[in-house]
Amino acid sequence: MENINFQDVKKRSLKSVLTLFTQSGYSAILGFLALTMLTITNGTNLLGIYGVVLSSLTFFNYITDLGLGAALMQKPQITEKDKNSVFWIQMSMGLIVFIFSFFWGEKFIASYSDAPNGTIYLFWSVILAFIMIIARTVPSVLLEKEHAIYKVVLIQSFESTLFYLTIIIGSFMGLGIWALIGAVLLRAIIGTFGMYRLHPFRPGFRVGFDSIKYLLSFGLPFQLNSFIAVVKDDLLMIYLSKVMGLADFGLFTFGKKYGEFALRLINDNLNRVAFPIFARYQLDPILLKKNIEKIFSLSLSLLIPALFVSAVVLPQIISLNAGYQLKWMPALDVFFLFLISSFFVGIFSPVINLFNATGRVIWSVVMMIIFTILIWLAVPVLVKIYGLQGAASGFLIVNLLSSLLIFTTLKIAKISFSKIFSSAIFAGLAFGLVINTIKFLGNVLALNVLVLIVFEVIVGGLVWVLIMMTLEKETITKSVKLLSDKINFGFLKIRNTSDIR
Repeated sequence: MENINFQDVKKRSLKSVLTLFTQSGYSAILGFLALTMLTITNGTNLLGIYGVVLSSLTFFNYITDLGLGAALMQKPQITEKDKNSVFWIQMSMGLIVFIFSFFWGEKFIASYSDAPNGTIYLFWSVILAFIMIIARTVPSVLLEKEHAIYKVVLIQSFESTLFYLTIIIGSFMGLGIWALIGAVLLRAIIGTFGMYRLHPFRPGFRVGFDSIKYLLSFGLPFQLNSFIAVVKDDLLMIYLSKVMGLADFGLFTFGKKYGEFALRLINDNLNRVAFPIFARYQLDPILLKKNIEKIFSLSLSLLIPALFVSAVVLPQIISLNAGYQLKWMPALDVFFLFLISSFFVGIFSPVINLFNATGRVIWSVVMMIIFTILIWLAVPVLVKIYGLQGAASGFLIVNLLSSLLIFTTLKIAKISFSKIFSSAIFAGLAFGLVINTIKFLGNVLALNVLVLIVFEVIVGGLVWVLIMMTLEKETITKSVKLLSDKINFGFLKIRNTSDIR
């Protein structure tokens, strides 16, 4: 049996986790700046194209991944045949996408009546980038297998920086769609080169049927839940871009991206932390219940004030420039609907994470299928009747229904709703009341908008901290200790699904 230096593994794992979350927050903020620059320097149709590009890359990635990366990660001993099998299966899938795109690409772009000049070149850059991204699956998994995910994250951080900075600088220079083309290609080329540089891999032609069978038998079921999520989200975005047209879809993208920014920044990162914690305590119902309540309470305690900040600050920022306000004001209704929707997503997304972490994957698959059916029934109908607002309302209705369904499962687990919601909602509402009061008084006194925003956030934040430390000091202390003490061990545990029943 291989000798394992657990102290060394612990250090590398903790380093990986810290790097992971630093990169996540950094990329989110940089992406926010890139999105803002696009909205300032370009028309709504280019933002629509931006939304289609992001959804397309995600969709292509998932339909060709087949869960093979996870299967390779899960396997205790990886052979050369395993690595070769993953590489050639994925490249074969990529070739199929490339051939399909070759014959269908121009027709697809031509179906957008308001597509800007050069869109076809953006389409081909996305396909080329996609091929390069799937080519680096094996070296990426091998790095993670060695508990060196921090190296993977550093590459992802570097390529994200290039991607967003290219968009920001290119937009500032007035390059329009060519800024997106350069960003997509640079990200793929640099990321792929960096991954192979950190972990060289030369694919061979020795593959085995038994290896392929094993990898697919694990990978396909594992990928099913993620693929359903992609159909629910990214494929729906591509559909909406066709129904709305790029200009209106740009407004929809504006409202959705800004409306969900707080959710992505807080919940996505907390869910990554929560997964190994839930997995570690899955066999101890009492400790699992306590940790569920802590994580859920922490999630909502951070999310609610963040949503209030978004609701108050974005309209103020838009009002700073008359031209900007005129261009993006139609997206504000969509923005507010997605803010409300984000609250309900913040309730049910940790539960899906809980199901996966405790081995109840079939529960999460069933839930995701239900959510997907509901959203594909509601959104296409409402968008045709009410346009932008109808599409956003469809998301809100489905997320509300999903939260009610999740409540049922939490009730079965005997989770205390009062412990989860009481302090978080009280502190969040107090925060919202304070910053709205300051906003009102600032408008009466005709204060500078930027000064007013800073004052709102600082004073509201102090009120929120005071209330939370008064009501939940013990819980906050335990939550921080839980995240710092347990994450490094748990992060390793989730990499081997045999640890999850």
